[in-house]
Amino acid sequence: MICVGNLAYRIIIANVIVGDCPGSILEVVIVRIPSLRSPENPTASKWHEFELGDAEARHLRRHLALMVGYDPETKMVEKIGSGFNIGTVPFLLFMTSSNVLIQYTNRVLGPLDSTQLADEVREQEKRICQMFDSGRIKVIVEFADSSGVRAVDVAEARFGDSRYNDYAVLRALEYDEFREHNFLNMPMDFQPIDGSEQFVMAGFSGSGEAPISDVPSLARLRVKLVVRAAGVVPGSLQASNSPVGSLGLRVDMPCEPGMAGGPLFRVRTPLGEPRFPGHKTPEIFASVGIIRGKQLDGMTENSQSADQTTLVTPLLEARCPVSFQDIPPYDPILDTCLNYQDVEPTLKALPPNYERGMEFDPVPLLKAKLKKMGYKRD
Repeated sequence: MICVGNLAYRIIIANVIVGDCPGSILEVVIVRIPSLRSPENPTASKWHEFELGDAEARHLRRHLALMVGYDPETKMVEKIGSGFNIGTVPFLLFMTSSNVLIQYTNRVLGPLDSTQLADEVREQEKRICQMFDSGRIKVIVEFADSSGVRAVDVAEARFGDSRYNDYAVLRALEYDEFREHNFLNMPMDFQPIDGSEQFVMAGFSGSGEAPISDVPSLARLRVKLVVRAAGVVPGSLQASNSPVGSLGLRVDMPCEPGMAGGPLFRVRTPLGEPRFPGHKTPEIFASVGIIRGKQLDGMTENSQSADQTTLVTPLLEARCPVSFQDIPPYDPILDTCLNYQDVEPTLKALPPNYERGMEFDPVPLLKAKLKKMGYKRD
């Protein structure tokens, strides 16, 4: 537990093991966001920056993904953006910004001549997949037991329209050692967004590079973590430059270069709002959106405007028929992950004396969900 001003923060981990599969770990936390600006409190700050202790920052980093570009000639990787783990059973899955991937692809392959294309978006996706196939874009993920990090390749990817629904869902190429490690993941939250809510966003900021074979140096690329909280900009739920039906969201806090692709998440209180920090009510970090990216001459930055607000793609927009070929019966890939709505009834049914130090094991829910979908692991 750490306390900064009127902020109290604690993270608890619950393991989820499905047979001999890698574990899916649900993060249960205690967090208190200080009072931010509202009609009732007009003089308060618009946003708050978290000053996490080493242990708390380390826990949070474990369920975030770092996107890197790889140069096969120099054997070096460089930071290009952020992402987060959305599922670990039956596959290791990540969410990020498609513009993070587009920017680096354009740097390596050259800009795409859109004047000669009937479908620029689909052609750009093909180019990104070429980068994945050649290992030029990788994801650095950390094991839940902090035994190390791994630069993983991407086996498959699905994209939203980078102009309006800026997201990408990535499936990691399986490695034998994945069966020996667990990973943290941030459960997705598909409840419609309330404009009066306060949210937290997190991502890896700054630039940096490291030799692909130097694991400690790869781990150091993931150290600089920025975590901030703020509310939604009034009237921003429908982006002015988006087509009808495309939801945009702008949050009232600035974002640093390199954080694009990271999560926006809400703090859940399944048993009701704690009366004070440290009260016996578990809370959960549940992701609701992806920090959008924009293309610049260098590293992809977040979609931040001059008024210090940040544009986000809500996960509700990413919940489209995105499927990977080897997941029968070809259900949307996001539906194979255990999301907050899957566990909410069980959490709300916990006894009032549920201690925050206790572990909640959602493995039966995950098994039931995969069985209902008809998924069977070899």
